[in-house]
Amino acid sequence: MSFNDPAALAVLESHGIAPEAFEALTSRDHDRFLKLRQATLMTWEQAFMADHGVRPPVSSQPAPAPLDSDVADDSDRGWDGPEDGALQP
Repeated sequence: MSFNDPAALAVLESHGIAPEAFEALTSRDHDRFLKLRQATLMTWEQAFMADHGVRPPVSSQPAPAPLDSDVADDSDRGWDGPEDGALQP
């Protein structure tokens, strides 16, 4: 894949991969790639939030959203299902 190909360029850029990030990726500089892509995605997120009247977080450092959780905690929602959280048919 190359940034000389307009179709490839469109796909990469639509996925938040700018030319500099693609260069880092192809040179196997994964830390740099991730930092560059993260910066692009954060810029997009801030623009989206501004367009929708959402106040951005105070910090520009990535952090888990306060409402997101990888651990099921249904105690505050009145969950009355099995202890392991498995859904029954």
